[in-house]
Amino acid sequence: MKWISYARTIWHEFWMYMLVGPASPEAKEEGLAPRPSAWTGPSMGPYKTAVAKVVETSAQELLYDIPKQEEPLQVTCKIGKCRNDLSAGMEAWNPKRFDFTPLLNLNDLMESKDDRRVWIYNVSRLTYRIYHPIIKTPLWGNITKKRYTMCMSLPAVVVMPKGDLDSMEVSGLPVSGARLAMDLINPDNLGLDQDVKIKYSTSLGRNLGEKGVFWSYNNPPKAAEVSAAVLRMKTHYADLLERVEAAQLRSNSVVDELTPEHHEAAEYFKEVTPWHPVIRG
Repeated sequence: MKWISYARTIWHEFWMYMLVGPASPEAKEEGLAPRPSAWTGPSMGPYKTAVAKVVETSAQELLYDIPKQEEPLQVTCKIGKCRNDLSAGMEAWNPKRFDFTPLLNLNDLMESKDDRRVWIYNVSRLTYRIYHPIIKTPLWGNITKKRYTMCMSLPAVVVMPKGDLDSMEVSGLPVSGARLAMDLINPDNLGLDQDVKIKYSTSLGRNLGEKGVFWSYNNPPKAAEVSAAVLRMKTHYADLLERVEAAQLRSNSVVDELTPEHHEAAEYFKEVTPWHPVIRG
């Protein structure tokens, strides 16, 4: 295999001679080729002026790590004057006041033939105070001798304010009164069926429909509507008592898990338990 190594060395020396040029005596002693400063190879005729420069540059980049001289950084930008008018314009872009612009068909909506009202009732004895962006009135509990109590009423079409941040105007947005009542009772219910089973809930304990609150177009409500609301409330109360009973099997103390709704459920079913005893005066 010596002749293969010898042939490869000859081939390498030939190409080094063609690219770099002949080695100087000093470089032979150190085992390095001299740093080329100009094209010293054989004459290439008419191609020397064009090709020789490219070959010389490629040889220098491949054989030597020539550091590039970095120029010192110079400031090329100029600091302009402060534009107070632009700052004032940005501050005045978002005023705190809206301009009310009514809809063109607002009068037609107000004069709608649908003169029904949406009535909201409660069959539970508990009063519910919830946060709602439109309705602030609490849903009072039923402390009467009837099976229900009337909490409030809404028109068939409710015109709600709608703000536009681009034009800074407030316009009227017509909304169904039934949908507004349903949103107040259960925000997860996107329809009008009060008996629908919600598969996914976005909040815990926000469904007032299972707590005894319902809406109706009738005043007084129909007996079937009241019975359906009572059935939903009884199912919810039975589920609460069952959960407390299961918690008692895991732990002797369930005081931390009790709410006023648990006591109302025990009172509704006339249950006497250690956490809900009978108080006699």
